[in-house]
Amino acid sequence: MLSTPRPQAAPSLLFDDGLTRFSKSKPAESTTLGEPPKKSNRQLKAEAKKRAWEERIAKREAERTRKAEAGDNEEAAFLEKKRKLAEQRKLMGSGSPEKNEKQEQQHKKQKKRKEVPEEHQRKRQKTAGELPLLNGFFPTSVQSPKQKPKNVTQETPQKLEPKFTPSQSDPIHPKQRSSALLSQRQSLPIWAHQSALRQCLIDRDVLVMVGATGSGKSTQLPQFMLNEPWMARRTVPGIDGKVGGCIAITQPRRVAATNLARRVATEAGVKLGEEVGYSVRFDAKAGPKTKIKFLTDGMLLQEMLRDPLLRKYSCIVVDEAHERTVDTDLVMGFLRRLVYGERKGSLKVVVMSATMEVEGMSKFMEENNGQDLDVAAEGEDAAEEGGDIEMKEALAAAVEEALAKEDEEAKEKEEETHPESRKEKRRKKKKKKQSQIDMLLAPRSATPEPVSPVVAEETKPQDDGPESMALYGSIALFQVPGRQFPVDVYHAPEPVTDYVDSALRTIFQIHYSEPLPGDILVFLTGQEEIDSLQKLIEEYAKDLDKTVPRILVLPLYAALPPKEQQRVFLPAPTPNTRKIILSTNIAETSVTVSGVRHVIDTGKAKIKQFRPNLGLDSLLVSEISQSSALQRTGRAGREAPGKCYRLYTEESFKALAQATVPEILRADLAQTILRLKARGCDDIVSFPFLSPPPRNALLAALEQLLGLAALDDTGALTQLGKDMSLLPLLPPQARVLLAAKNAEVVEETIDVISALSGTDSIFVFTTDEEQREAAMEKQKEFLRQEGDHIMLLEIVRAYAAVRPGERRQWCKDHFINPRTMANIWDVRKQLRVLMDVSSSAPEDDEEEEGSESVEVVSPDTAQAVLKCFLTGYYRNTAKLDGRTGGYVTVVGAGNDVVIHPGSSLTGKKREAVVFQELVWTTRPYARWCSAVQMDWIADAAPGVLKRSL
Repeated sequence: MLSTPRPQAAPSLLFDDGLTRFSKSKPAESTTLGEPPKKSNRQLKAEAKKRAWEERIAKREAERTRKAEAGDNEEAAFLEKKRKLAEQRKLMGSGSPEKNEKQEQQHKKQKKRKEVPEEHQRKRQKTAGELPLLNGFFPTSVQSPKQKPKNVTQETPQKLEPKFTPSQSDPIHPKQRSSALLSQRQSLPIWAHQSALRQCLIDRDVLVMVGATGSGKSTQLPQFMLNEPWMARRTVPGIDGKVGGCIAITQPRRVAATNLARRVATEAGVKLGEEVGYSVRFDAKAGPKTKIKFLTDGMLLQEMLRDPLLRKYSCIVVDEAHERTVDTDLVMGFLRRLVYGERKGSLKVVVMSATMEVEGMSKFMEENNGQDLDVAAEGEDAAEEGGDIEMKEALAAAVEEALAKEDEEAKEKEEETHPESRKEKRRKKKKKKQSQIDMLLAPRSATPEPVSPVVAEETKPQDDGPESMALYGSIALFQVPGRQFPVDVYHAPEPVTDYVDSALRTIFQIHYSEPLPGDILVFLTGQEEIDSLQKLIEEYAKDLDKTVPRILVLPLYAALPPKEQQRVFLPAPTPNTRKIILSTNIAETSVTVSGVRHVIDTGKAKIKQFRPNLGLDSLLVSEISQSSALQRTGRAGREAPGKCYRLYTEESFKALAQATVPEILRADLAQTILRLKARGCDDIVSFPFLSPPPRNALLAALEQLLGLAALDDTGALTQLGKDMSLLPLLPPQARVLLAAKNAEVVEETIDVISALSGTDSIFVFTTDEEQREAAMEKQKEFLRQEGDHIMLLEIVRAYAAVRPGERRQWCKDHFINPRTMANIWDVRKQLRVLMDVSSSAPEDDEEEEGSESVEVVSPDTAQAVLKCFLTGYYRNTAKLDGRTGGYVTVVGAGNDVVIHPGSSLTGKKREAVVFQELVWTTRPYARWCSAVQMDWIADAAPGVLKRSL
């Protein structure tokens, strides 16, 4: 019921990089000729090395056989000698009887330890050609981790400082750690551009900066600005009190905000939560002393509800702006109003992007050209071409002026050179000027070039070069080149049907054929896939030969507890261990994982899509864009030459969309409108959106807020709507909690909402049939006839009753994911604090953790909780269709939905159900369902549901 079937077998190999056999794949950009292609030097070297390995193995086996034959006699003599010595000691009575007995027991234990079960012996005796898990594949060109392959040149042409990875138990003083990291900071591409960046923010209040992932922009720029004169707190006309003194850096994801804050605190030599802090949903470490604060876009919007002018900040940095989340677009719209309005002259705004698609953002943030800007997802209108020419001319003038100054400074040196040399230098400078202009104004509609494979000898990083800077109207434009090594890209020769199984086999192909160091980064769609693939890898890794390096599998996704996230950024425990990081798309740009030299790109991502005709958000596993594919490829070349294995064909790559559609054009806008209304923006249409959302999506969001009682019939915000806007939750969740306050079931409702925050993989995935049956038997303890919501409530309550030190074992006994439960527990604690602070919940007695009593949820309590959920999720309801025996949605056109196979209500007929989300795969599946009654739905939103019922 709750487990995932094991992936079916598929062809063993997907790729051929010249070091492995039996593959039909080809590198990207390769062509098929009529006659067999001539072997490259690399392939010839690989074959020679393979033959050398085979000869060495044969010699080693012969030597081992000879020694074994000679060793039989030696072993017999040794045992005879040992027996005689033992008899002599016994006759001489050496040692007390107790001591002799103790020695005999130790001897028996050692002997038992050496005895290997027959099944284990079979595993150890498997030869290279008998590995069953990869259909008999075992590459012969396995490289020892301590040996440098002869066919690869030195990876780093320049001397690199050893990486410093502090841990919580590190006894070194923070200031000493900061000094140790200074050399690493100085090696970042952005370090050389400090002065120019500071000057940009002196000349202009708005800076739009392009910096590739790995350039150091997220960690270094806030530290560059910290001691600038404009950072000091000061008095501003028209604003009570002093403003400024702090820098805010927004991130689209929590994991990026927390990890960047930890890194900057370490670099600055301060304690996290004091001078450097962070604030994300359900977690915050910041105080009055905080000068640099990392936070999610959503948390900055929450702060704006309490302080619309953002008085405590001197600078707001919008990082990862290229991701174009709804919250990022809202933040940019509000900041544009502030920086040219009430905070003009006292607030600096920096917009940072990892891609070159910043032309629309630059126009939007410019004071005069941004108001009526309409940046479409597929390109610019022809009417905007005049602005492009104007911007290009301004950039050309700025770059030409900078180069002219450079010429003057080098004039004396040029006079001493040969005339032909001076002419050549002038030609190069002219070419450099044009390349810098083209780099800043690369057309957004241009098709990204596929990454071509390059030879392994080209290991030098791309030239950082001088910065590209220009002043355009009220903003400054700046580009910091990144540090990127060449990456070989390989496409699947034909479409794959099961990308998880293909990723599994590709992981082991890389592990056997590629030398260390070189970690593997795999992009998957969500926590459920990550957990299932991790189980498979760890199960198959048990059969690895002793000569093969060890494997350490580490997950990375947004809901992962912070302690687990930090393991990804630490080095492998031993030099003979390869890390395999299984990540969602948060590893594309938000975080940089060191040591990665191999990337496996499934070409998929889980995207939330709002369907106005249904009035529901749907989670879709969709194809990524070319821009995302190129970002994933680049992760393999941050520190050394790397390889990217795309589990889709080259034709599929060329057919991908050039860029991901901005979230505001495909998302539910209810929370967006609620925030705008709470901020005092009643005219939604006049708000400066970077990409104006569709009209039907706006109307659907207004209708949803009306049904939630957040707006009245005139469209004005109600008191309930104001209370909802203060909670860092989605409008339906906030409405449920506030309804639970009146029904006096806040604690129970918090438990369910917390559990739903981590339900991607609350149950442990297992491929063993016996374990699967045992898991289903154990999980029957929590099943309730009401459905999944009350089942989750029972699980959280049972977990709460267990002592903290015994919870991991409890999870193991009940086949429940301990990582997910730890995350649920953190959310639960934060929600309890949040509701207590706002006086929305009854006072809790301060109980010691693990002392909560276990009580079965009564039917009345279960009914009250489900009625509260209907107030927020009345649109997520379906009723039984008497004609077909299936379910159709209550709201809207009566679309068919299917109960998800993982639900406890699968195969059961109920009058109606409420579900948490709709997942589209082969069919529209309703996840996390509970049984309700039709009159409950009518009571939840009577004004909206009259026609539907």
